[in-house]
Amino acid sequence: MVFFFYGENSYAVRRQIDAIARKYEQKTGTAYSLEIFDMTERSLGDFLNSIAVQPLFESSRLIIVKDLGANKVAREQIEQIIESIPDTTIIVIWEHEVDRRSKYFKVLAKLKTAQEFKLLDRPKLIAWLKRTVADYGFSIDNDALLQLVEYIGPDQWRLEQEIIKLGSYSERITKDAVAELVTASPELTIFRLIDAIWSKDTSGAHAIYEELLLQGSSDQQILAMLNWQLRNLVLAKESGGDYERISKTFSISPFVLRRAAQTARAISFDRLRESYQQLVAADFAIKSGRLNAKSALEELIFKLTAD
Repeated sequence: MVFFFYGENSYAVRRQIDAIARKYEQKTGTAYSLEIFDMTERSLGDFLNSIAVQPLFESSRLIIVKDLGANKVAREQIEQIIESIPDTTIIVIWEHEVDRRSKYFKVLAKLKTAQEFKLLDRPKLIAWLKRTVADYGFSIDNDALLQLVEYIGPDQWRLEQEIIKLGSYSERITKDAVAELVTASPELTIFRLIDAIWSKDTSGAHAIYEELLLQGSSDQQILAMLNWQLRNLVLAKESGGDYERISKTFSISPFVLRRAAQTARAISFDRLRESYQQLVAADFAIKSGRLNAKSALEELIFKLTAD
C-alpha cells in the first residue's frame, strides 16, 4: 500500500504515520520493520533496492520516503515505482513541498490515500492546544493559551514541548509562567514590534527591540525581519482574504498572513509606503557608514512611532 502525504505540517504527518503503524500492529498482531529514506541524502537506487528486498523476520515493512520528488528519475518514473511495490510493504511518500502542476504530483494525488497536511490556522491551533494540554493532565488559563500562540505560532512540535515544560513547573499554566519560561520566536516577536509601532508606542517598541537583541537577533536581522513583515502586511492587505492563494504564490504561511491581516486592517497603503521608505533609508545609513546598525534601528523605531 502507498500513502501520499504532502504539506508543511510535519507534526501532523508524523502523528498520522504513527497511527498507521499502530493500526497495522493491531490488525496483524505483529511488529513491522521501519526504514526512513531522505532522498536529499540517499540515492534512488538505495530506495528501490530496499523495496525489492523481502523481509526475513517481519511479516511486513513500513518505509517512509521523504522528498522522493527531489530525484528527477523518481519524478519521471513514479508510476513504475508504485507498481513495483510488493504487498508486504507499506510506503509513505512524504513531500514537504511539491509542484502541483507536475505529472509526479498528479499521479500521487490520484491515490485514495493522498492527504494534504496544512499548518493549523489560529482557531484550529487553539482548539488543538486545549486538547493537548488536557491530554497531558494539565490546565491552562485562556490568556496563557493565547500568549503561547502569540509567542510560538503554528509550530506544534515546539508548542507540545513548551506545554510539557510549563506543566512540569505547575499543572496550572498561567500567563505569568508563559512570560517567564517561554522565549518567543524572533519572527513572531516582530509582530509585536510592528503592533507597537503602529500604535505609536515608542517605549514599548524599544522594549521589544531590546527583547529581540536578548534573543540573539542582530540589528541587521531585525531590519531584515521588519522588511519581511512590511512585505507581509502589503500582501495581506492586497489578498482580499484569499490567504491560500497568496501563501502559495509567495511561499508564506497562511498563519503568518492571517496574523499580518489583523494589523494591516488599521494601516493605510500610504503609511506602509512611508514606513518602507524609512526602512530603506535606515539600511542605506548603515551601509554607507553614516550610522552604526544599533543607532540606525533606534532612530528608525523613533521615526516610525512618531509619524
